[in-house]
Amino acid sequence: MNSHKWFSIFIAFIFCSNYVFAQGTTCTNAITIPLNGTCNSYSVSTTTGSSIHCTGSGFGGNGRVTYFRFTTNATPECVLLDMITSVAGVKLEAVLFSGCTAGTPTGGDAYQSICMTDGSGVWGSNLWWSNLVANTTYYLRVRTENGFTGTIQICGKYNTPTNNLCAGATAIDATLYADNNTCNTGSTEVTPASLCAGSLENTSWYSFTVLTTGTTSIIISSMNCDNANFPGNNDYGFQIGFFTGSCGSLSSLNCVAQTGSSGGTIIATTPALTAGTVISVAIDGFAGSNCKYSIQAINSVPLPVKLKYFEGWKGVQHNLLRWVTTSEENNNYFEIERSNDGISFIAIGRISGRLYSQSEISYSFNDNSPLQIGYYRLKQVDIHKLISYSRVIKIERNNLQEFKVVFANPVQDIFRLNIETTKQGIVQMNIVDVAGRTMLLESLNCNKGINQFNIDLSKLQTGAYFLVIIQDGIRKTYPVIKY
Repeated sequence: MNSHKWFSIFIAFIFCSNYVFAQGTTCTNAITIPLNGTCNSYSVSTTTGSSIHCTGSGFGGNGRVTYFRFTTNATPECVLLDMITSVAGVKLEAVLFSGCTAGTPTGGDAYQSICMTDGSGVWGSNLWWSNLVANTTYYLRVRTENGFTGTIQICGKYNTPTNNLCAGATAIDATLYADNNTCNTGSTEVTPASLCAGSLENTSWYSFTVLTTGTTSIIISSMNCDNANFPGNNDYGFQIGFFTGSCGSLSSLNCVAQTGSSGGTIIATTPALTAGTVISVAIDGFAGSNCKYSIQAINSVPLPVKLKYFEGWKGVQHNLLRWVTTSEENNNYFEIERSNDGISFIAIGRISGRLYSQSEISYSFNDNSPLQIGYYRLKQVDIHKLISYSRVIKIERNNLQEFKVVFANPVQDIFRLNIETTKQGIVQMNIVDVAGRTMLLESLNCNKGINQFNIDLSKLQTGAYFLVIIQDGIRKTYPVIKY
């Protein structure tokens, strides 16, 4: 290879190396965080700067500053970032900005700042309240303490918590359940006083059933909590409230506020309760802390069904719900419940369980009359009529067609057509042949609800046709056989 080619490769290498090296030095070339659930490691930039928000040991001097950016989706959902430095104990400060002008971040939001005093934790856009705009790019200024030159691992995803409401409480038993409260918002279903709190910022809901008459406890362990600016490592806990009764009509039992002991563990205990009592538990991060943790309920009825997942998909004219169990004990049936607000649910179907199983079992259910915005949960009932609930999932159908067409097929001379529509107006009906030629065209005046029409097709020859129905730009096509 001649010297000219070597020189060209060398220059290209230097250019590319400098380009990579320069990433994240300002908000202009901020590193994009993919919000698809993946984890990536990023080298801190060469830019240095002082702490903007966090104070105390480790936040002084000029630490490395690296800029990241992410873009919200159309909802917009909460953005959750799980962050950790490559060297344990290196402190992190993360501050959100809404804009970037000539390399300088603008629109700083102190309420979305977090101080990770042990170099790991979770940042979320609901730290105090959600104020993100849909389909908008935001900037995160991440500062590591003075002298750190390593990497930061960031796992990013959109996250809508399923247990933000009492109705979507996560069922727990004595088995450890790993969770976080990063994207939860402050509960409005109960008062702060019922959780021994001054205010509620990020409330998570859980439920369990008392196994034997007496006291019960929840244990929250493996806590990793961070706040806007409270010093200390993993030493902030939860404000906890126990309730009986149905969601929307809860009665407070007692509450406990505890900071974490050594190892990040807290225990909260109820008064003596009768076996079979269903308990709802609300926990809120102490002083608005974002926390990762494990939770379990002692003296609780073992959950008869272990769900691997419960998810929903949009079909053309239906919503498909799927779930898989990894074990079942005394499982009588599942009742599929739906809500239009995530609070009040009604049953729309039932599927029998397997009673006893130690292998994976798959289930599915079609909602053939989906809502524009629908919330779903599974109500699991065992042979003793004990009940547990799944997480709540949400399915939005922004393109939901607003009319349904029913008719007998094949047809003779009189075509009996039923059109069910959600609004009054003109519906255009076309009968076309296989060559695409219009054989019959009528404008049908429809009222809200079910409309019945008798269409004369006696002049059509026998054969195959297509029925085309159009309302407000929404078009449906169906095959029709005339005989």
